[in-house]
Amino acid sequence: GDRDATDTAIRETQEEIGIERGVIEPLGVLGRYYSHSGHEITPVVGLLHPPYELRLNPSEVDEVLYLPAREAFHPDSYRLVRHDAEHPRAHYFLSTGGSSITGPTVCLLMHLYESLAARQ
Repeated sequence: GDRDATDTAIRETQEEIGIERGVIEPLGVLGRYYSHSGHEITPVVGLLHPPYELRLNPSEVDEVLYLPAREAFHPDSYRLVRHDAEHPRAHYFLSTGGSSITGPTVCLLMHLYESLAARQ
């Protein structure tokens, strides 16, 4: 029953990490992303206006990582890891504060970074 991808993102943010709709300022949509497993993702970018409180839904979220903008928007933050010679594949990852960001999340971060860099 959501009106659009932005409405879905705001609802999911509230359901999964407890951030109330009123503190979220949607900025836009980055387009569609298709994961290697075939899932379609429509990334919505927004700002959170403090104060807000995180209330994690334990059936949806294990942890929340804070990624400083200086890391998310710096090209040296992203590493390409190549698999062994038998499997000529590779994937990107970003390591921060002892955690690694991989998969669709790192791809979406890279897309956001590239989109912002192209506007300068």
